[in-house]
Amino acid sequence: MTYILPTASAVHVDASRCTACGACRQECPVSRFHGYTQIEQVTTAACLHCGHCLAVCPTDALTHDTLPDGTWYPSVAPRPWAEVLATLRGRRSVRRFASRPVTAEHWELLREAMRHAPSGMNVRPVQAVVVTDPVIMREIAAQTVAMLRLPVRLLRTPVGRLLLRIVVGKAAAGQLRTVAPELRAIMGHQAAGGDPVLHGAPGLLILHAARTSPTGHEDCQFAAMSAMLAAPSVGLGTCPIGFVVQGFARVARLRQRIALPDGDEVYAVLAVGYPATTFRTVPTRPEVPVRWFS
Repeated sequence: MTYILPTASAVHVDASRCTACGACRQECPVSRFHGYTQIEQVTTAACLHCGHCLAVCPTDALTHDTLPDGTWYPSVAPRPWAEVLATLRGRRSVRRFASRPVTAEHWELLREAMRHAPSGMNVRPVQAVVVTDPVIMREIAAQTVAMLRLPVRLLRTPVGRLLLRIVVGKAAAGQLRTVAPELRAIMGHQAAGGDPVLHGAPGLLILHAARTSPTGHEDCQFAAMSAMLAAPSVGLGTCPIGFVVQGFARVARLRQRIALPDGDEVYAVLAVGYPATTFRTVPTRPEVPVRWFS
């Protein structure tokens, strides 16, 4: 028989299988399980729908309304550290792409990778836009470069620099002044017919979430990293484009161009394509400073 929890419960327990071992109670982050005869109501609204209770149950005594049978994957052993480290080391920011378009199959594989990215409280607020239209790609690049012109122009005069400090703050104005030569180079490259923003990528992956989502920014970053780490396995290269993220935050025309929902923000943008470059070596990176408290 199946023991049905109180009305509106999302979790159901098979009384003939449950041994009251406590695994579900110990794992669940929001509810309290005490065996099938002493289980608190786990409503659909309160549940995180993470599936941890079902995943740890040793007797398969639990079922969940929103996590039906047939949608689960078998658990696999963690990959050896050497393989994981090789994957992390092998991620490169690609800035030279072949002209051929990304196949629909490979876009779907990136979407599958993002599907399994972490999400705060399992809210899953991330939405994606894929742009492959060359006209829209050129407009995104052009509008992004146009956004840079005003601050660069203001940096040329004392009055302009003062205005920048008032508008964006002393620290940000100082950073802009430091990178001004690079910004001018980007504008010059674009004016000469180059693509210093999207690097000639045949596709763009734009991740956005509701501004009110408490973890929207972080979840988009997690999804982007999942896509970046998965991409080389199918021959794809990626490059995160922070300038375009800023463009979507500041240029209303760009938001309209991709029909970004009102109240949403773009939190990650990846140029995607097949690399036209072969990396023969992997450079070392500086260690992350750590302070220990023990």
